[in-house]
Amino acid sequence: EAQDTAGCRALLLHQHNYLRHLFDDFMEKYGAVRTLVGIPTPLPGRQEQGQAPVEDDLAEVPAWVPSFESTKEEHGGKIGWAVVGTRPDLAICHTRIAQKYKCWERRDDYAVWRAYQYILQTVRLGILLRADPADKKLLGVLQRTDSDLANDPADTVSTAGLFLSWQGPSTQI
Repeated sequence: EAQDTAGCRALLLHQHNYLRHLFDDFMEKYGAVRTLVGIPTPLPGRQEQGQAPVEDDLAEVPAWVPSFESTKEEHGGKIGWAVVGTRPDLAICHTRIAQKYKCWERRDDYAVWRAYQYILQTVRLGILLRADPADKKLLGVLQRTDSDLANDPADTVSTAGLFLSWQGPSTQI
């Protein structure tokens, strides 16, 4: 716990040790295949979005990417645990894996690989909670839900989609 630059009390919640263990376990099993390089986003590459490709975008899944079909639930569950804890940014990785459990394709193996590349790059991220005692009478609850991913027909798994926070002018909990 500390004070931020505005004088508010601040607390960073993170799962660094869990994610480090998750990454180390992944590398123990699959690291001999290829060295993992961190990436800033788990989202599909530019070429997949119809934009000009850049060096790390691949039209086809490279042969060196291992098959994760037999372990897809393990990876989805481990990444999902981090989402529930302190890493809502990993929800995109979890959703991309979990929604394909019943219709796994080769490109989904690359989604798992990219998820671990993203974890490597962002292992120290967490949730920053800020509270200002002056906000006590001004706090309000903000809630949003979307458990079916906006009626996505490709979604085969019910996922948690809840955002709940306590907010004020200088408070975000």
